[in-house]
Amino acid sequence: LFAASQGWDLQFQPEHINHKKNSLHFIALAKDFNLFVAGVWITNSDAPEWRALGEYWKGLSTPEAENCWGGDFDLDGDGKKFDDGNHFSIKHEGIR
Repeated sequence: LFAASQGWDLQFQPEHINHKKNSLHFIALAKDFNLFVAGVWITNSDAPEWRALGEYWKGLSTPEAENCWGGDFDLDGDGKKFDDGNHFSIKHEGIR
């Protein structure tokens, strides 16, 4: 609803995309999306639209459920973000 209120088209990414073992995608706690703004597919995680969606999603967290956005991920701790801005999840057993 937030994306639609901004005039953006947010679509579920097909589930056949490969995910790593133990991914939250396999237990329905993570989803990847495709984002279109004015008909243009936004693939860069640094795009302000992805940032707005990620911040909105994280803002919906509760004490019982921490919402996570892939655009914040630094998987190897080198200070560089992992380009996964289309990933939205709920943290479960330490996995985001």
